[in-house]
Amino acid sequence: MKKINLGALKIVLVYVILSIAWIFYSDIFIVKYANQRAFYVKISIFKGFFFIFITAVLLYVLIKKETERRIKIWKYFATYDIMTGAYNRNAGLEILEKIFEKHKKENKDLSIIYADINNLKQVNDTLGHHEGDRLIINVVDVLKKNIRNSDYVVRIGGDEFLIILPNCNSLKAENIIIRIKEALKELNLKNQKVEHSVSFGVASLEDFYKTTDEMIAFADMMMYKDKKNYKEINLQPA
Repeated sequence: MKKINLGALKIVLVYVILSIAWIFYSDIFIVKYANQRAFYVKISIFKGFFFIFITAVLLYVLIKKETERRIKIWKYFATYDIMTGAYNRNAGLEILEKIFEKHKKENKDLSIIYADINNLKQVNDTLGHHEGDRLIINVVDVLKKNIRNSDYVVRIGGDEFLIILPNCNSLKAENIIIRIKEALKELNLKNQKVEHSVSFGVASLEDFYKTTDEMIAFADMMMYKDKKNYKEINLQPA
């Protein structure tokens, strides 16, 4: 069964209600004041044209409003990851490209953090994908709460994320990672069912990358080094 389009249904209902009201009250007016046939004909013609005009205006306003609402929804879907509320891959990489070119031209600091959740597959296999999804959502919430308003959290795919940090050098980026790790430790104390652990890698524009791809590749490489250390310490697959 197809889902009812509530926006279209709303337009139809408003149109029907106003149409019935117009027909009913306009006829009462005509019966009351149209004593002569000529006047009755004129007022009937006026009634018809006025109804067409009001209908056109009403439909324009309602359809315009519904279209704007749909455009907002489409823009949201085109920009954000539905599950986490982070920027999606396409939107995030586009943002990074623009900031990269601007900061490189103006010789400003820019850092990125590549983040990968540890043990997500193990959580999915043992506790179910609903717990895996909850793990991802919790981690993204921690990432968002421990960055600045000018920063961006991007879901690259699955359990991998990119944090874009404009006007931020590598030292400040490392401090942000420390803050995030402390927040994850606090979260683990509250929720001991699942370990919230993330591996990180940093790349900064101060290292003179020519493209965003080079910058992301280096951050990704550093993240895998961090993940390797995590695996060696915990002696389990990450």
